[in-house]
Amino acid sequence: VDGRPAPGPEALAEIARLAAEKLPEIALRARERLAERDPRNLQNLTELRALAVRLDQPDIALAACQTLLQTQPDHLEGLSGVAELEAAAGRPDAALEAYRAIARAHPQATAELRRGLELARTLNREPAVLEFASAIVAEDPEDVTAQVELARARAAAGDSEGALRVYDALLAAHPGELPYLLEKRQVLSQRPDPAQLAPVLDELFRLDPTRTDVAVERGNLYLALAYTQPDGSDERDRSARNALVAYERASSDPAAGAVAELGIARASRLVGDFDRAVRSYRAFLDRPENAARHDVLKELGHALTETGRYSAARDIYLRALGGGSEDPEVLWGAVEVLDHLNEDSRALQFLDVLLG
Repeated sequence: VDGRPAPGPEALAEIARLAAEKLPEIALRARERLAERDPRNLQNLTELRALAVRLDQPDIALAACQTLLQTQPDHLEGLSGVAELEAAAGRPDAALEAYRAIARAHPQATAELRRGLELARTLNREPAVLEFASAIVAEDPEDVTAQVELARARAAAGDSEGALRVYDALLAAHPGELPYLLEKRQVLSQRPDPAQLAPVLDELFRLDPTRTDVAVERGNLYLALAYTQPDGSDERDRSARNALVAYERASSDPAAGAVAELGIARASRLVGDFDRAVRSYRAFLDRPENAARHDVLKELGHALTETGRYSAARDIYLRALGGGSEDPEVLWGAVEVLDHLNEDSRALQFLDVLLG
């Protein structure tokens, strides 16, 4: 207005420096003017971005970062500034893209990558979580948070082998850490080989006696293994006894009472403790909601037959057939016990139905 020439770049930089503390708004205007005149001045753009953030001027800060990146596309502070400002403005895709650019150009910038990982997790963007966690662990193999996120992301992507390798590394560094064991258990439970799950459940069972769910799962696992092993083998006996110990612990929890009772019955039968098996089968069936469980009635009938309690077995088989069932196993069991009891006419009646 008064005809004086506009300050040159050096004067603008000096104005900005002197005004930064006491007159930050003037410093901001000076740095904006300098950026217009000298858009390749990276130091000024960096200072402009920091000052704009301090004065809550995100648009100016973002423009400064973008100008900076036009000159130096891989500039770390420029990329970091874009990422943080875009995220704060509610534009997560642009923010994630800036963090990806950091991962490509500056893999050692783990602080920025951790912010990218946190944003990806907040948004439940599993591919991005996998990308950032992998980059962090490659640079810092002992970053526990990134390791956990990497394991979870690999599991979510269907890479159970990769997830298990990470959990094994975590447990090697932190033996007996319950959260890692529980997550490893979850991954293993989705795999076809149940035997791989046994050592993890054994460790959880040892470490946390209060976890009824672990006790029941361990019992179910070992019972299932016992059924696949040869009758009369040491392997079957060992698996059944492991199941029995687990179900006994679970039986102390009323919520697991019925499941545990049935497990005790089945495991007891496999280890040859038929008296206990019969008691537990009856206790399970005494619950009103289980009274009509055909499969359990059949098992109880077999257990009674195996111990020569033919009258009791007959009553159970007849109870199982009372609902109109024509289950061949139950029919044959009824024929067998009726024959032992010399009730030939009734035995023939059921045999006719069986051959029917």
